[in-house]
Amino acid sequence: MGEVASRTNHSLCRFQASADLVSSSSSSGNMTEPSKVIHVRNVGHEISEPDLLQLFQPFGVINKLVMLRAKNQALLQMQDVPSAVSAMQFYANVQPSIRGRNVYVQFSSHQELTTMEQSTQGRVDDEVDIF
Repeated sequence: MGEVASRTNHSLCRFQASADLVSSSSSSGNMTEPSKVIHVRNVGHEISEPDLLQLFQPFGVINKLVMLRAKNQALLQMQDVPSAVSAMQFYANVQPSIRGRNVYVQFSSHQELTTMEQSTQGRVDDEVDIF
């Protein structure tokens, strides 16, 4: 994780992963529309945050990572859309795999990840240090 932190000028902050995310998505709601947020499925309990970071670091700076353990999913936000597009283009031709488990990636309908400060409905699955 030190490599990612050194590649970004953002200060380290606590980001609470909750299923109650607020998004600023496009009005079309098209799941295939490019976004800097990537949705990762089939994320088993053996897969850690550093594992996911390592999978996407070659494509650019990762600003946020949300692990949704109860759903075996994750959302990660790249610094910009071109970085996310590069990752998606690469993994369209190469099956991403972590610890022997195939994971499946697609653009998220979210254009950016934010959380509600005090969610009464959301359930916190994990807390992740993000940059």
